[in-house]
Amino acid sequence: QCGFKAFKRTISAGIFSEQRIFSYAFDIEILYLAKRNGLKIAEVPVEWFNSSDSKVNPLIDAPKSLIDLITIRLVHARESGSLLEKVLHRIYKKRTFAKFATVGLTGAFVDYSTFFLFTRFFHLSALQANPLSVEIAIIWTFAFNNLWTFSHRNKQRHLYKKFLAFQTVTLGGLMISQMQILLYTHYFSVFDLISKLLSIPVVAVFNYTVNSRWTFHPEKLNNKTSFYFLLLVGGLIVVYLILVRELTGSFSLFVNR
Repeated sequence: QCGFKAFKRTISAGIFSEQRIFSYAFDIEILYLAKRNGLKIAEVPVEWFNSSDSKVNPLIDAPKSLIDLITIRLVHARESGSLLEKVLHRIYKKRTFAKFATVGLTGAFVDYSTFFLFTRFFHLSALQANPLSVEIAIIWTFAFNNLWTFSHRNKQRHLYKKFLAFQTVTLGGLMISQMQILLYTHYFSVFDLISKLLSIPVVAVFNYTVNSRWTFHPEKLNNKTSFYFLLLVGGLIVVYLILVRELTGSFSLFVNR
């Protein structure tokens, strides 16, 4: 990654128009694009006066470059290429969901581990521990989704409004989780930790679908649209309470059974 590079304007303009990396490894992307487009790349001798005052930090810049290399491969993957190209193109096309899923996996770990802690060390019931573990995971996942997954949409709404919307959406996800755990444990007699594990995939799909269309929507939504999402969450709460009543005889969000 020598800092000295030269380009022929007549043939390199098209390459730079395809550029997507503007950080430390931009030159690697340019070389990659040049090679893919069949351009000639050569090393030529120049007089070079080295400066010992380098700002490159191997511990910080090396991982950044590695991430850029992966990004370059994903961004420029072709849909009509080899099987690997097609897979990479598909991953990049669904990159927002991939990021959300990655954050969701870490959130699921936080959720599941705190659920285990509350049920095994604080002796809470599954339906009591679940809301607490979910709330901790909410804060965790909101922070990472806001800073990473949907960072390109951050200018649309105030942070507190997004958090309230995220909290509301996740409340709907919690109701779906509670209903599943309730059915698994009370109706099918499934072990509580397995019930919790089985509930995660459905909740993840619900949370991504609604959050991407409401919480982190790239445009400001009208009040009517927001009302429909609130109505959806409210309906899930009602359905859960009815289910609790039918299966346990209790009419509460937190069942100690």
